[in-house]
Amino acid sequence: MSLPLASTQYEHDVATVLLQLLHLTKALPESQPIAFTPTGFCRSIGWPATQHSFERLQHCISQLQRTSLESPYCESISLCPAYSLEHDQTGEKITRYQVEVNPAALEMFASDFSTIQVFQTPKEQK
Repeated sequence: MSLPLASTQYEHDVATVLLQLLHLTKALPESQPIAFTPTGFCRSIGWPATQHSFERLQHCISQLQRTSLESPYCESISLCPAYSLEHDQTGEKITRYQVEVNPAALEMFASDFSTIQVFQTPKEQK
């Protein structure tokens, strides 16, 4: 299975976040959303617990929600069909994520032969 990602400054970040979400999903009962704090998640993937990292994480999760795949197993699936955020009392700081990973995506990437590929869009090719 291969995941095509459009080339952006975050493409490797999106792949890293996806792999961690898939890893966390394997430990949960099927169809249960993953709950985590931005600080804990960033540290688990080797990012510093900074505002910049939290913004990167938010971008990556949004990108995963917009990314859909076609496979021999199903027509088209969204990797993360839904996610929610909890904010602090001021409403400015995200304190907790809850992310739903599509069970079909977990099955598709369960193989040891899965790859994530980054493709340049035509306007970026030189």
